[in-house]
Amino acid sequence: MLTRIIKIILIILLLACLGALSFWLCLWKGWPLWVGAVLVAGVVGLWIGVLFLKKHLLRSRERKFVQRVIEHDTAAIAKVPVSERHQLTELQEHWKESVKRLQNSHLRKRGNPLYALPWYVVMGESGAGKTSAVKSAGLSSPMTEVSRTKGIAGTRNCDWWFFDEAVILDTAGRYTIPLDESQDLEEWKQFLTLLSKYRKREPLNGAIVAVAADKLLDADEKLLRDQGQTVRRRIDQIMHVVGAKFPVYIMITKMDLVHGFTEFGRQLPPETLSQAMGFNNRRRRIFWKDVLDDAMSSVVEKLRRLRFALVHKSGAQAPGAINLVNEFERLQPGVECFLKAVFEENPYQETPLLRGLYFSSARREGNAKSAFLDITGIDPGKQDSAHPEDGFFLKEFFGKILPRDRNIYTPMKEFLHWRRITRSLGLFSWLLIGFALCGLLTISFYFNAQSISGFKEDFLDPPRLTNNRSIDLMTMDKMRIEILEMERKNRAGFLPDFGLRHGHRAVELLKRHYCRLFREGFLNPVDTKFYERVHNVTHSTPEEEFVDYLGYVVARITVLKEQLGGKKLAHADEFKKITASLLETQTPGMPLASDVAARFSDVYYAYLSWHPEKSESEEKLSHLRTALVQLLEKKGSDLRWLVTKWVPGVPDIGLSDFWGISEVGDHAGTAKLSGAYTAEGRKHVHEFIRLIEAALGEGTARSLFEKRKGEFWSWYAQEFHAAWLTFMERFHEGLNRVDNVAGWQRMAALMTTPRNPYFSLLQRSADEFSSFGRVKDQTAWVSMVTRIEEIRELAKAEKDKAKGSSLTASLKEKEEKLKVEMIHGRKDGAREHDEKLVQAKAWNEYLDMLEKINVGVSSRKECYDMYSGSFSYMEQNPSAGQSPFSVAYSSYYKLKGLLGGEKEFPVVWGLIFGPLDFVMIYASDETACFLQSQWEEQVLGVLQSTDPDKAARILFNKTDGTVWKFLESTAKPFIGRNESGYYMRRDFRRNTIPFKQDFLQFLNQGSEGVINFEPSYKVFLETLPLDVNDDAEVEPFACLLEVNCADGNTTLENFNFPNSATITWVPEKCGDVNLTFLLPQLTLRKTYRGTMGFPQFIKDFEDGSHIFTPEDFPDERGGMRSMKISWIKTSYKIKGGDAVGRLLKRAPTRVPSSIATCYSKGRG
Repeated sequence: MLTRIIKIILIILLLACLGALSFWLCLWKGWPLWVGAVLVAGVVGLWIGVLFLKKHLLRSRERKFVQRVIEHDTAAIAKVPVSERHQLTELQEHWKESVKRLQNSHLRKRGNPLYALPWYVVMGESGAGKTSAVKSAGLSSPMTEVSRTKGIAGTRNCDWWFFDEAVILDTAGRYTIPLDESQDLEEWKQFLTLLSKYRKREPLNGAIVAVAADKLLDADEKLLRDQGQTVRRRIDQIMHVVGAKFPVYIMITKMDLVHGFTEFGRQLPPETLSQAMGFNNRRRRIFWKDVLDDAMSSVVEKLRRLRFALVHKSGAQAPGAINLVNEFERLQPGVECFLKAVFEENPYQETPLLRGLYFSSARREGNAKSAFLDITGIDPGKQDSAHPEDGFFLKEFFGKILPRDRNIYTPMKEFLHWRRITRSLGLFSWLLIGFALCGLLTISFYFNAQSISGFKEDFLDPPRLTNNRSIDLMTMDKMRIEILEMERKNRAGFLPDFGLRHGHRAVELLKRHYCRLFREGFLNPVDTKFYERVHNVTHSTPEEEFVDYLGYVVARITVLKEQLGGKKLAHADEFKKITASLLETQTPGMPLASDVAARFSDVYYAYLSWHPEKSESEEKLSHLRTALVQLLEKKGSDLRWLVTKWVPGVPDIGLSDFWGISEVGDHAGTAKLSGAYTAEGRKHVHEFIRLIEAALGEGTARSLFEKRKGEFWSWYAQEFHAAWLTFMERFHEGLNRVDNVAGWQRMAALMTTPRNPYFSLLQRSADEFSSFGRVKDQTAWVSMVTRIEEIRELAKAEKDKAKGSSLTASLKEKEEKLKVEMIHGRKDGAREHDEKLVQAKAWNEYLDMLEKINVGVSSRKECYDMYSGSFSYMEQNPSAGQSPFSVAYSSYYKLKGLLGGEKEFPVVWGLIFGPLDFVMIYASDETACFLQSQWEEQVLGVLQSTDPDKAARILFNKTDGTVWKFLESTAKPFIGRNESGYYMRRDFRRNTIPFKQDFLQFLNQGSEGVINFEPSYKVFLETLPLDVNDDAEVEPFACLLEVNCADGNTTLENFNFPNSATITWVPEKCGDVNLTFLLPQLTLRKTYRGTMGFPQFIKDFEDGSHIFTPEDFPDERGGMRSMKISWIKTSYKIKGGDAVGRLLKRAPTRVPSSIATCYSKGRG
């Protein structure tokens, strides 16, 4: 069940996937959804058709579960062993003979003799009395010749009994219960083969299974069950072969061996003995046990009634018949065991129909046994042996019951299911395939209709031109696209078109209409106007306009020649570029927008591809060549226009090609080199010249053009080198374009490698000069560039050689050349090579030092450490190592000395020095940034948590001031001091760190306020009389001085009487100082706040006295004025106060937040 559910789910998933695939295909192709339904129907139809064929073949194989079901001949028999061949041949011949008898009998009058009578097969083990029962039935059998030998004579293979109402096939017992497994089974298969062969239209009508009564009485359950299962298999095999479920009759034979049965029969009338004894399952009950119970109860009941009649019959001498009922009931256990094995329902076999249970006796031989007599010890007496061949209860069974049941067979459910399924599958498959075929025709029609309708959607009416060049060109391009789309749709169909090719014919018609419309409505008018413009060209015509005319003519000529030569139209990109340039600015009638002008090339190419008339193309070619000659005659003396506009076809070289767009941006207006002065641009110029020559053909015009071409290349050589020199001179502008820190960092790392922008420019320029070749009077700087490139390659090869890698091909070649020169005495060549090796070594030394600097540019601290060694202070310090920058600078000058002086090649040497210059600028900026960060950490960071009153001491304390510590450590290499104050030191190139001027001023001011702070100060104070203005209404009667310290307060009272005190002032512990004046009804208090309160008090009294006014007491200003007090004077004699007062000497406390500019250079 689970397997079936999984199978159904898989089928549903497959159908869903097929539907989804068809749906996606319809969406992708833009088809209507019914097209997908047709495709699904076709696939499903084919699939079901395959299933139909598969089931049909499976059914055929099932019907041939034996080796030969239909086709069986002597060749098959020849394959079996010789010992078995005789029996198989005999069986086959017997069948043929019997069938022939039937075919030649009078049954022909009733139709096909093979189907005129029902066929029944008799089965049972050997000795069960099958043949005896058939013979003793007493039926008319004129065509049957069977030996009537007395005794036990078993059937050899299969005997045919041709009765008037039925054909009985009496099979050998070994077919049912094999004696020799291999031989008997082979004969059984042969029997089924012949049965299937000669009985196709109507199946077997029934089977009679014979079981001997004595076996049922004496055999054990296991033996009966095994025999019953064997019989079940034989019946099942027959049903599968004939494809029908037929009735099965159980015939209990040899009932004469049941005590009393013979005596019972002798008591019955003769006509009664011809009847059938048993039970017929007329209601066709399926369960065998019910049938058995009904049969036994019915027969026993009748036997009891007959026994009752025999007892009351006068003169009856049948004691055994009276005991028959008891002996008969002894059969039921054996019959039940046997029937259960034959008819029990199971999931593997079809359950046969138990049609009836019958009892008979054909021959009377042997002694009947009786359990009752055995128990009682009664002598049974002499057995009745009269008429041993008479049959009891057989005639009506074979003559009436069997023929009457001819048509109760039914096809097997499996057979019906198979037939229904296969018929349904076949019909459904044909319906789906027919639907798919109709759908394919519809799809073909749909594709044709869709192809045509797609064009009609955009062009409801035939396309027309309006004399507006822009609109007309867009119309033609739209028409071209639609025609190509129609072609694509016509080719897109992967299914046959079934002769529906209307879409293809429509495309051909549209192509002809397109060519006529473009030729007459656009191309001819444009050419007419163009020739007029060519005629008006003069020597003063602008070069840009002249190049457009000339390029247009050359491009048209080239394309026409390709068409006439039968070649594939090439140069599409060049043609589009040239024609678009002309039509954008010089279109006869009106200029076209760039996007519109670019469409002309595609429209024109389509016209040439679809226009088969060569005569018209030849005429156009002739006119265009005439126009080309006219153009060159009027303005062809100077070919310098070849380097302008679109001819080179190569982008200009800019700074971003070397510095990178992410670093310098794509700045318009910066240094650029025209693409015409590159190898690629020069190639395009050569190509265009070749096109002009090809367009001119042979003649005078060609010769004249050749002369002008030579003059052009001489001029081009000068311009080529001049353009490169100008670009090199402006190359340093890239440094000022690096406008962010990340860009500087990436570029600095790149500068220390051979792939830096400066060396890349040198290599590119050397490659360009080499590709151009040596020219006459070549400038020395060009030779220097190529020489440096040779040195660079040689240096790289030497470095690879030193590392152990194989020599490059160029180095090998040079070494071989040197050996040859040495052999032939060419010392000059050898000397030059030695010089190059020395120069290459110097170049490698320069690169090695740049690579060492690369370690420094990885972090800001390393930049600081390396760059600080470049300053004179560090160079004078023996413990400091030599700076990599100074070593690299020395390597640079060494290389320059070996190759040439700066005065001769300043541009070239500027490029060589460029990487070192960049990293030194970068290191300077990084060092400035490092100094700024250290200033913020060592100085500004400390002030964040410091009392403002202590700022001066923290900053400028002579012993541990943070400013002096910063100057003596971090900033020492970069800041010095002389008689004029602090100044910026210089490196070996006379460059300084960009310190800000306000920082230097801060340092100079701070140097003037340097002091030594003591832990404590002792000051002696003696009071002097108080004084007040004369017109004051009251006078102060006391003045109190109070110094607040953590260890305790010190107070000096002045009541206008002499008093003194020594005050110990500890800067770290003492704070506010209060000076209080006591007046009648008024108290005045002056407070000197903070840790520097006492020094401020000393400063006010540095001359011994101080006058206080109402402004010194803002809160009591009104009271003092009301008392007419304008001033109060108090005085002290002070000893030891000078040291305290000097603490207030003004050192700058406003610390600059920025001391140096990060990335002050190169940021623009």
